[in-house]
Amino acid sequence: MEYTWITNLFIKQPAMTTAYQEEWQATKMMLDDKMTAMLATDKTGRPILTLKLPPNHNASLQEHYHDKIVPGYYMNKIHWSSIYLDTDISHELIVELIVENYQTVFQSLTKKKQTEILDKK
Repeated sequence: MEYTWITNLFIKQPAMTTAYQEEWQATKMMLDDKMTAMLATDKTGRPILTLKLPPNHNASLQEHYHDKIVPGYYMNKIHWSSIYLDTDISHELIVELIVENYQTVFQSLTKKKQTEILDKK
């Protein structure tokens, strides 16, 4: 699976790291040790990007792109969505969702941690 452009988008954001999870055969994206996203394949081998997003936006995305963006694969179905990368979902939408993902998780951090991250920029 070759989606380094996705991984590169994540690691360009402050305090983001990646880690390969062997038992899941997936790359996790982490912000302050919190998983924000996962790049993997589903049980059929289709490539997916799973993102934590606001619940109301997840529902809207899943309704609008019902066969391309689905409830989070092996994740909380309210807070996570999985994007099938082998569909015609636009590059621009994926970029927008990655930015929203970062902002969603960043805002869930304590104010102290947010300040520490911003001070390291």
